[in-house]
Amino acid sequence: MKPPVAASHHESTPLEGVRVARIGRSDLAALARLRGRPDVRVQAEGEDEGTRERVWVAWEPPDRGQRDEVVEALLPVSGVIFARIGEGGEWSRVGRFLPEFGQGPPEGIGHREWGWPLDRVLVPGAIRGNAPGSVVETARLRLVRDDRDRPATALLATIEALLPWVEMAPTARLRGLRGSRSGDRVLVIGHRLPPIGGLGRFWGTRVLVPVGFRPDPPLPEPMLAEAVGLGDGDLALMDSEGKVEVIPERCLSVVSRGAIRRMAGIETRLIDANAGKGGSP
Repeated sequence: MKPPVAASHHESTPLEGVRVARIGRSDLAALARLRGRPDVRVQAEGEDEGTRERVWVAWEPPDRGQRDEVVEALLPVSGVIFARIGEGGEWSRVGRFLPEFGQGPPEGIGHREWGWPLDRVLVPGAIRGNAPGSVVETARLRLVRDDRDRPATALLATIEALLPWVEMAPTARLRGLRGSRSGDRVLVIGHRLPPIGGLGRFWGTRVLVPVGFRPDPPLPEPMLAEAVGLGDGDLALMDSEGKVEVIPERCLSVVSRGAIRRMAGIETRLIDANAGKGGSP
């Protein structure tokens, strides 16, 4: 027995040189990637309802041994018929030797001006823009523990705790401090804060955060100021639970003995006492 002989790479295949095929109209999309080829042309098989749903495709086959892109695109199509056209116009399916009878390829198939160019038959659908969904997720501003050593720039204390220090501190020590009162609490802002126990110390310039905490997400302070809606010169005081209290600029004043005394109501009490003495017999 003779050993089998390996097939040559240039051995002809049943589809080599084929230049005509029939497919369903709905299968034309298989040729979409070949819209740029001017040699690929298409025409309906006939005019009646049944034949209009079948189309013939003709193209220029490649040189021998080269890939045929049209054949590769049509091979997966269900029901595709590859055909050869005889000199007399008769046609036969690839793999069969007897000609087919009945409805066949349109007259003139394969000529340069036959049918319609593929790019006139396959037209991309209209591009419709859809409104994008929400791509911005709302983030809740909160405070998380932070072990970074940050210098305190603000102190929250009661008036009763602040008054003794103000009475004893040199006048020069009070310079550079600003304060704002809310009820019996006073927020003192500056770089040389009173060395007293208070309700909390804070770091930051415009957004004051408790020492030992940081905002989450960790936004830069200008973005934090914008997020909480601060106006020019306003401050924001955050507590450990992330609640924000806005302090308008007009509520800030220079810290002085007189200002703290007035906050404590001392001058008012002295005036009332003196008035009482002057009116006694």
